Amino acid sequence: YFTQLSANKGIERYGRAAKLKLLAEFKQLLEYKTFHGRDAKKLSFEQKKKAANMINLIKEKVNRGHMRGNPVIKGRSVFNGRVRRGLYSKEETASPTVSQYEFF
Repeated sequence: YFTQLSANKGIERYGRAAKLKLLAEFKQLLEYKTFHGRDAKKLSFEQKKKAANMINLIKEKVNRGHMRGNPVIKGRSVFNGRVRRGLYSKEETASPTVSQYEFF
């Protein structure tokens, strides 16, 4: 069982603990060099329009002795793919899948 909340809702519900979980997620993304920042003032309007953005979430998980009233919380950041829709064709982004018949 898990529930996802927006960062704002998660902070509203869990306060400082949620902020710390989000900061830990950001730190990990930077450590793994997942992305790097750009100065928004130096970007053109077109570049800003095409820029990817993240969706930040708080994930509540109930497992290993944690109850709904006391869930494990985790910070999660995911890529918002909506910005990229229309830039690439289905053929460029689709992953081929092997059918069961072909596999056996």
